[in-house]
Amino acid sequence: MKITYTFDHDEDYEKFNVYQQADGMHATLWEFDQELRRVAKYEDGAVDQQYAEKWRDALWRMMQDNNVTLGG
Repeated sequence: MKITYTFDHDEDYEKFNVYQQADGMHATLWEFDQELRRVAKYEDGAVDQQYAEKWRDALWRMMQDNNVTLGG
Protein backbone atom coordinates (compact mmCIF):
# COMPACT_ATOMS: atom_id res chain seq x y z
CA MET A 1 0.00 0.00 0.00
CA LYS A 2 1.28 3.46 -0.82
CA ILE A 3 -0.01 6.60 0.91
CA THR A 4 1.02 10.11 -0.04
CA TYR A 5 0.64 13.13 2.23
CA THR A 6 0.81 16.63 0.81
CA PHE A 7 1.67 19.62 2.97
CA ASP A 8 1.59 23.34 2.27
CA HIS A 9 5.00 24.40 3.56
CA ASP A 10 3.84 27.67 5.07
CA GLU A 11 0.65 26.42 6.72
CA ASP A 12 1.41 22.80 7.61
CA TYR A 13 5.05 22.92 8.71
CA GLU A 14 4.28 21.79 12.28
CA LYS A 15 2.12 18.90 11.06
CA PHE A 16 4.91 17.89 8.66
CA ASN A 17 7.37 17.77 11.56
CA VAL A 18 5.02 15.52 13.52
CA TYR A 19 4.70 13.12 10.57
CA GLN A 20 8.48 13.04 10.17
CA GLN A 21 8.96 12.14 13.83
CA ALA A 22 6.07 9.67 14.13
CA ASP A 23 8.23 6.52 14.06
CA GLY A 24 10.54 7.89 16.74
CA MET A 25 7.63 9.03 18.90
CA HIS A 26 6.02 5.61 18.61
CA ALA A 27 9.27 3.88 19.56
CA THR A 28 9.71 6.22 22.54
CA LEU A 29 6.19 5.54 23.83
CA TRP A 30 6.72 1.80 23.41
CA GLU A 31 10.06 1.84 25.26
CA PHE A 32 8.65 4.00 28.07
CA ASP A 33 5.64 1.71 28.47
CA GLN A 34 7.88 -1.37 28.57
CA GLU A 35 10.17 0.22 31.17
CA LEU A 36 7.17 1.09 33.37
CA ARG A 37 5.90 -2.48 32.93
CA ARG A 38 9.29 -3.90 33.91
CA VAL A 39 9.47 -1.78 37.07
CA ALA A 40 5.87 -2.55 38.03
CA LYS A 41 6.37 -6.27 37.53
CA TYR A 42 9.94 -7.00 38.63
CA GLU A 43 11.32 -4.26 40.91
CA ASP A 44 11.67 -5.14 44.57
CA GLY A 45 10.48 -1.81 45.98
CA ALA A 46 6.73 -1.63 46.50
CA VAL A 47 6.83 2.15 46.11
CA ASP A 48 8.58 1.88 42.73
CA GLN A 49 6.06 -0.71 41.59
CA GLN A 50 3.14 1.44 42.74
CA TYR A 51 4.41 4.53 40.93
CA ALA A 52 5.23 2.59 37.78
CA GLU A 53 1.72 1.14 37.68
CA LYS A 54 0.23 4.61 38.29
CA TRP A 55 2.26 6.24 35.49
CA ARG A 56 1.68 3.37 33.09
CA ASP A 57 -2.07 3.69 33.66
CA ALA A 58 -1.79 7.44 33.07
CA LEU A 59 0.19 6.89 29.85
CA TRP A 60 -2.40 4.43 28.52
CA ARG A 61 -5.28 6.76 29.50
CA MET A 62 -3.64 9.66 27.64
CA MET A 63 -3.02 7.50 24.58
CA GLN A 64 -6.63 6.31 24.63
CA ASP A 65 -7.88 9.91 24.92
CA ASN A 66 -5.81 10.80 21.84
CA ASN A 67 -6.66 7.65 19.84
CA VAL A 68 -3.06 6.41 19.96
CA THR A 69 -2.21 2.71 20.01
CA LEU A 70 1.08 0.90 20.35
CA GLY A 71 -0.15 -2.31 18.76
CA GLY A 72 -0.12 -3.28 15.12
